[in-house]
Amino acid sequence: MSPNTNHISNSYLDDMVIPLFKVKPIYTIKEVSEIIKEKPYVIRFWESEFKEIIKPMRGRGNRRLYRKSDIETILQIKHLLKVKKFTIRGAKKIFKLKDSREIIKEEVLTPTQADKLRFLTEQVRLLIDEIERLKHNLLNFND
Repeated sequence: MSPNTNHISNSYLDDMVIPLFKVKPIYTIKEVSEIIKEKPYVIRFWESEFKEIIKPMRGRGNRRLYRKSDIETILQIKHLLKVKKFTIRGAKKIFKLKDSREIIKEEVLTPTQADKLRFLTEQVRLLIDEIERLKHNLLNFND
């Protein structure tokens, strides 16, 4: 999967986090924890505080299963609480505003930062592709 470097994605998650992890439709709380660099109990707490916003699916044994859109919402909450220093109450008000998700996304990175991040993300993708190619060659070499 080779990304088009001329394309500017509207997804904060696509450009910033997911390229470093295996892209898939559903993630466990442990995987989300690794992606967003927060402990699972923090995610569960945010889920309890933002019930109307974070609604993971439930799997076998009532395990939480998160879609990409859920992770993106959690990242937006993290940004409001940790970067913008909103209280939980203040963050809830932001989410009630019309088009709040788009407002939050626009504030996350400056255009220069986004360009640098896209470049670095592409470099990481190329390195991952090269590692996969080398692994494949090594496996075939031993046969």
